[in-house]
Amino acid sequence: GAGIDSSWRSVRGRLVIGYVTSHFTSSSIGREMLFLLGSHSEQSVAAHCYALNSDEGSWLQHTWRTHIAQACHSFQDVSGMDDGAAAAVINQDKVHILIDLNGWSGGHRVSLITRRPAPIQVNYKNWVASAGIPSLIFNIGDRIVCPPELQADYSEAMVLVANSYFISGHRYQYRLDNPVQIASEVDAPKNVRAAARREHGLPEEHFLVANFNNLDKLEPRLWYEWVGLLRRHPHAALWLQKYPPAKAARVHDMAKEEGQIDMSRLVMTPFFKSDHHIGIKALSDVFVDNPTYNAHSTAMDTLWGALPFVSLPEEKMAARVGASLLMALDSAWGVVRSVEDMSSLVQQMMRRPNILRRLRRRLQTARHSAPLFDTVRAVRNLEISLRLMWEVHAADSSGLGGRERPHIISRDVGPIS
Repeated sequence: GAGIDSSWRSVRGRLVIGYVTSHFTSSSIGREMLFLLGSHSEQSVAAHCYALNSDEGSWLQHTWRTHIAQACHSFQDVSGMDDGAAAAVINQDKVHILIDLNGWSGGHRVSLITRRPAPIQVNYKNWVASAGIPSLIFNIGDRIVCPPELQADYSEAMVLVANSYFISGHRYQYRLDNPVQIASEVDAPKNVRAAARREHGLPEEHFLVANFNNLDKLEPRLWYEWVGLLRRHPHAALWLQKYPPAKAARVHDMAKEEGQIDMSRLVMTPFFKSDHHIGIKALSDVFVDNPTYNAHSTAMDTLWGALPFVSLPEEKMAARVGASLLMALDSAWGVVRSVEDMSSLVQQMMRRPNILRRLRRRLQTARHSAPLFDTVRAVRNLEISLRLMWEVHAADSSGLGGRERPHIISRDVGPIS
């Protein structure tokens, strides 16, 4: 846009990275960003945050926003500025790479992004698809969630980071030593696990198939597989979140309409506000993911709790997140090829408890050793990709605004001691 200077071509020392979003709150994006920002190398990156949302004033939102602000080089509220003024602020900070954490999601400022306040602008994290916005040059993903053979579906060039593109702070945010988490562990005595289930309104003895996604993600093919499982296996029960409430009421009615199902085997609970929600959810036996729009942060919760997770990757980016997380957790066994395979795997777990115990034990080990929950390692991998973006840009005298946009595949730095 007019008045925007993006002429600089080289950088010495630290890259200046800008993060712009309306999600600097206690939302899943906000929580994930806190730990991402806090893990940046101060020698390599100066992170600037630009909030498209104002401070809502509630204690919870204000607390997370304050922590986020403390974790970055600078934090500016641009929510009250028009697009030109906000773009000027970003440009004056000489941001090398601006990362848009909104895309077209609620609270977006696409019109700000189109002013190109930074030489390189990137789609990441919240809009799990190509944004189709010409001023966004790159899309950050990984080899599983954005396989190279599907690059024609993206307006952006692909940046494929090592392991998984998904970065969170579960290792630091959620302790695993609370009583309910201990009760969910594979070696917990049966009576302890049963008591924990009873305390949280769950059936004590049933094989509990769970899905903690928003019910807006529910689709007929998965619903009919669940109904079939309940009909074939009288000792099985289905556990869903009661959200949104209108959808929950409809799902309850659908189960009644199916007939031949004891309604006590459909468990619907509200969001658990307890800090121990990961352990509570891990009291179930398996999480069966939605194929069309996978669990994202909910899947991270599931896997950190060592709850077996089964996901079917399809073509869209949002339909491949579960597979990306499982592969980065060295848990390819949870990636299936069809809804029928998904059902078959769950039934094997039902019929052969030793398989279920073995998978849970693997997850309890992998969450501490595999790349997925190594936040610092993931951020170092991201920083390598950011540096490559800038080096490509700096070497190209015409910038990256043309039609030829190189894809970037970066290596893994390995475990961080």
